[in-house]
Amino acid sequence: MPRALPLVEFCFVPETLVAKVPPRQFTARCRELLGSEVTKMPEINWNVLENFPLLLYILAAKTILICLAFAGVKIYQSKKIEAQLKLEREAKLKMAAEKEEMDKKED
Repeated sequence: MPRALPLVEFCFVPETLVAKVPPRQFTARCRELLGSEVTKMPEINWNVLENFPLLLYILAAKTILICLAFAGVKIYQSKKIEAQLKLEREAKLKMAAEKEEMDKKED
């Protein structure tokens, strides 16, 4: 049967990992490395995760709203461009009709 590996604890100097040592030797080794000061890793506040599902729903709603906003802008821009093209086509047809009338008058 495989032998269980010893648990590993970490000795931290603010923002720097100093050493990995087994639990029995943890405080002694840290005192050697740091002098008398031993800094333990901060506790994790698990109560913060109570609101996590709500935060995910809010994120999803924001994402959908942003997508709808971009789609709306795209539709607005395409309608604006179509209106411009329609005016340009009508102006070209009008100019062509006027040119034909002038050609008929000259003949």
